[in-house]
Amino acid sequence: MKAERKERTLKRFLLSQKQVVYIDPLDVQAGSAVTVFYNPANTVLNVKVPLDAYMMDFVFSEREDGGIFYNRDGMDCHIPVFGGVVKEPPMRIVHVAVEMAPVAKVGGLSDVVTSLFRAVQDLNHSVDIILPKMFSTGCIYSCRNDGERFGFFCHAALEFLLQNGFHPVSPTYSKEVAGNLTVAPHLHKFHGILNGIDPDIWDPYNDKFIHVVLLGSAPDPRIQNDFVNLANQLHSSHNDRARLCLTYDEPLSHLAYSL
Repeated sequence: MKAERKERTLKRFLLSQKQVVYIDPLDVQAGSAVTVFYNPANTVLNVKVPLDAYMMDFVFSEREDGGIFYNRDGMDCHIPVFGGVVKEPPMRIVHVAVEMAPVAKVGGLSDVVTSLFRAVQDLNHSVDIILPKMFSTGCIYSCRNDGERFGFFCHAALEFLLQNGFHPVSPTYSKEVAGNLTVAPHLHKFHGILNGIDPDIWDPYNDKFIHVVLLGSAPDPRIQNDFVNLANQLHSSHNDRARLCLTYDEPLSHLAYSL
């Protein structure tokens, strides 16, 4: 199940960049021939993939002697290759974060950090996570010295990591800190990536925390009857995985409103 989901995710990613770079076939095998289309049919490349390849990297230029070129803002275009005799060498990756579920969790950031950690480990890379030492304070945010604590933590972590290579962050955060004196000399190493979640943890089919609450009832008996039939249909077709409760609960209504 997990392997199938990863395969579908990879294909969706490759198809999402179809208007810029597209390959045929999508599943590139080492030792085979592949056709690369750029933008999407202005440039057609027929490539023989070496047996020892695990990744194809592209930078596209309008002329052989230079001119305008496309390299995804310095990140190049990458197409994974499968079945090669050489495997991708593992990387050592370090995440710097304030939260990590379930150790320190306030919001969605903690889930992203944990999910990304697991996903990268599945690719056989070595992953370390740097968290601030905050357990003695009894809180993560809203302490009296938040500015001092997080300022020290961010400055120390950035200064250490920026001396050792490329460091992706979220696109918004990369813009926010671009003017920092520590970051500015290393902007060429600084790129933004979007957050994601782990579908194994956030799986709606197996998530016991997902509930649908409908408060109140319909004044029209016919509409109310439609709701009752829908509730019965959910109960019979999904067993205990889905339930529609047609009721009104005063404390629950206040709780739902506060959330």
